[in-house]
Amino acid sequence: MAALFSDCPQAMSTTLDISEKCHVEFDFSTRHLPKFPLPDGEKDEMSYLASLARQGLTRRYRDVTSELSERLNNELVMIEQMGFAGYFLIVSDFIRYAHSIGVAVGLIVLEPKPKPPATARLFVNPAASGADVGGLSLAGAF
Repeated sequence: MAALFSDCPQAMSTTLDISEKCHVEFDFSTRHLPKFPLPDGEKDEMSYLASLARQGLTRRYRDVTSELSERLNNELVMIEQMGFAGYFLIVSDFIRYAHSIGVAVGLIVLEPKPKPPATARLFVNPAASGADVGGLSLAGAF
């Protein structure tokens, strides 16, 4: 490092001084998810997610059956119980961008699959923690 900053000899000692003044603690017992910036007129993340999900359901299916509505409602209940509405909105936002540049990905809650495979596990798993939440489907899944 000293060779890289030979033209600025105080860089090494200044870096050390700064690092000694920094103290960071992480609380891993609490989820720290960012807030999704809601469009004007939207009251909260969950109601906005539910609205987008229902729009996605009607786009995907010509006839929204009670079974489809129940599947979606069950997913939304779990997402709300887990406090992950903002997470799904953020993921949806970057997936929307990916689609706009030709990257094939999908968010199942906003674009549900016609029929889950028999081997599929529950999309939202209440026992999941941290980044093990799920939600993305790779190209070909739709």
